Amino acid sequence: HLPSAHFDAEKFVDANARLLDLRTAVLTAIEEGEYEAARELTGQLFHTLQDFYSHSNWVEMGNTGPNLNLAVPGADIGPVADPQIQTCVDCSKSLLWYQCEGNIINAVNQQGLLTSGYYGGQTDLTGNEVPKPENVKCSHGGRLDGTQDISPKGGINKDSEWSILSPHSEYHYQAAQLAVQASRNFLNMIRQAKGDGQFANFLNLNTGSTLCFVIDTTGSMADDIAASKQRAFEIIDSRIGSPTEPSNYILVPFSDPDFGPALVTNEADLFKQEIDQLRAVGGGDP
Repeated sequence: HLPSAHFDAEKFVDANARLLDLRTAVLTAIEEGEYEAARELTGQLFHTLQDFYSHSNWVEMGNTGPNLNLAVPGADIGPVADPQIQTCVDCSKSLLWYQCEGNIINAVNQQGLLTSGYYGGQTDLTGNEVPKPENVKCSHGGRLDGTQDISPKGGINKDSEWSILSPHSEYHYQAAQLAVQASRNFLNMIRQAKGDGQFANFLNLNTGSTLCFVIDTTGSMADDIAASKQRAFEIIDSRIGSPTEPSNYILVPFSDPDFGPALVTNEADLFKQEIDQLRAVGGGDP
């Protein structure tokens, strides 16, 4: 219900701050190997990012590309209409829904001022209602929005291709295309920042093999454990950066009659560290 989660109620500064926070959280999660968490955070980011195009007047301004300053540290996403500036006029109503072509005031679009609609029932971070300023600001609109009948009547959302849900449904596909481009740009940023390996792990794209070592650590291996480690390191190093680089590594120490604990990782360095710590002691061998 937060306007800043959807770029509603002209909360552009707060919504972009949310994007920046989520951006940082995604990159941190990837760096820490928390790929599932990174994907969940990216989903939250995409929801807010994509709503910018379907809830604001970016498309109605005539923009044909995404706003490249969204979710970019230190960048200016553009001027926002002053709280006192009227941004919409009443739409006409036909049957069950409003006809809202041209309801955004021309000067707002011509001056490149960002605006977005208010949605009924939304609250701020402290739980206080965010009411629509009557006779001044646009509504989100659609039959689910309780503000659509408050002047200026109608709305400007482009969430769907159906006029009963989206007063600016004619712009839906343009907004959707820009949302896709913006999402792709964000993924490209992650790839550039983290490299192909972590990017593939992040999106769970790795379909390569798993390299598994079961290494005998019983006392009888005391004279051979060093050679076993060295051979394991050679195999690992030969695969890194090659087309056969494993996507996962498994290490299972074996000390007759016991085994484990097993290590499962996608980090070659950690795999090598754990192998290096193995010691040939104990076990059931004489």
